[in-house]
This record gives sequence, C-alpha cells and structure tokens, in this order.
Amino acid sequence: MLRPREARDVSFSSLAVEHNDYYSGSKRMVMPASNTVLHLPDGRVAVSFDDHFVRVFTPGLPFGWVQMGGEGSQPGQFKFPKGMATDGELLWVCDSGQDRLQAFRLSNLPERVYEWSRECFHRGPALLIDDRLYVGSGYDHALHVFDVTRGSAGDVSLEPCGRIGRHEHDDETCRVPSHSKPDALAYFGSELFVLCRGQVLVLDLRNGGEFVRSFGEYGGAPGQSQWGHGLATTSTGLLVMSEIHGERLQVLTRSGDPVQELGGCQGSSLSVRGQQLYVARSGRLACFEVDESGVD
Repeated sequence: MLRPREARDVSFSSLAVEHNDYYSGSKRMVMPASNTVLHLPDGRVAVSFDDHFVRVFTPGLPFGWVQMGGEGSQPGQFKFPKGMATDGELLWVCDSGQDRLQAFRLSNLPERVYEWSRECFHRGPALLIDDRLYVGSGYDHALHVFDVTRGSAGDVSLEPCGRIGRHEHDDETCRVPSHSKPDALAYFGSELFVLCRGQVLVLDLRNGGEFVRSFGEYGGAPGQSQWGHGLATTSTGLLVMSEIHGERLQVLTRSGDPVQELGGCQGSSLSVRGQQLYVARSGRLACFEVDESGVD
C-alpha cells in the first residue's frame, strides 16, 4: 500500500546550516522538529525546523522554498515552532516556546497577519476541521478547542469553545481518559484520533469529543508502537503512524488492526494528501506513494 518514491524525496542538505543546540550548546545540523509536516492545498509542503524556522517547499524544485521565522519574539519569529494547521487561506503555527499561535497568509508568505497568546499553544499539535481549531497542550494534556470566526472585513478571531481531556488533578472536566501529552492529531469523518505516546484515543466530534475507544500500547509487535509520534489518515480512512524508536511506518485500520509495516523508516511526523505521503526524517522528507486500490 505504501511504496517509497526516493526520486521525490526533498533533501535538506542544501540548507547546510549549523546552529547551537538548545540543550547541549554544541553545534549541529538543522533538523525537522516534531509535529511539523503539513501538505498545503496548493501542493506545497510546510515543515518546521529546530533552528526556529518554518520552510515551505515546492516539491520538484530543489531550491523552491519560502523561509520564515528565526529565533526571536518579534512578529513572525519563533522559538520552537511545532504544530501547524491550514484552512487554505492561512497557515497557523504554534510558537511552542512562547505560548502563542501565529497565522500567516499563504498567498503572500512570509506575511504574518495574526497572533494569539495562550498557554495551551505550548507544544502543539494543531488540526483545523471546518472552522474549528483543535490544539493539543503540553501543559494540561488536553485538547483546547476554538471557533474560528471571520469578520466582514476579512479579519479573523479565535473564540475558546471547550476543552477535551484533562490534567490529572482536574477531574471535573474529564471527558476522555487521563493520558500523556498529545503527539499528533488526525481525523476521518466524525472521528478525531489523538496519538499519545503510541496509544490512539478515538473521539466522536458529533458529541462534543466524547471518548469512543482506544487502541495501541508500547511494544514492537504489529499494532503496537515504540514512541509513536506522527499520525495521518488516508482518503479511505486508514491510519498511518510513524515511530521514533521503532523506526517503522505502520498502516492501521481505524480500529487499530495492522495492515502494513515498513521498517527502517524512523520519522518524527508525517502528512498525507491524495496519493502522496511525506515523512520527516533526518536530513530529508521521505516521499511514499499511497496506493489504496482494492481497499474498501
């Protein structure tokens, strides 16, 4: 079902940039950050990096990217950009290290047009479904939900409209089991999938995000994962999950049954659009063809 298409890989070697590692202080090559690959409606691919930049690539053009950001607190700058989402008009980026969400106009990158500051924007990931934005928080381990409203003049506002999940000491808001930090979000139909260190929680969007079921556990067997970190859905509703420690991609049904496994494919995050899958790996975006012929 998944087939590598190495000829379509996007290499980061031309970036050839060394920067100071935040934790060790030593110099190392720029790498993609986590929760950070996103297909855009116009065919481009957005990737955020641990040198505090977001780069938007045009596949097939070796130097066809727009770079925005850089470390700082000024408008348009970042400190650890993480989760991203898009509505076709704006690119939303969680500025994790500064607890803010910034929005950029896709038609005129890197023009930044909006900013909102909240603790829940720490870490990401983010997912926009219709006019509702879901953001996974690294503070309280919950999903924070916002309505996206557009004014007559084209301005955009965010209105908090709920929270799904809970911190372990906040029982009154519990609508899903207590879990670790959300690592990735995906959806198909009315079901929202939340990946938390390998366990997938399934929520019903028709009923305010009520918990439906869960599957997955730590391990190396099919259907298990060793630090599952990326999650996406295909056009037929299959799930694709990447792992950090397990160094593999898995294709699963929406109930968690294993369909396919590809070893040697360590990835921090991934994005599927149509028949194309990109996985963020060390030094490149690995491209795979998604063939769902014969899949019910």
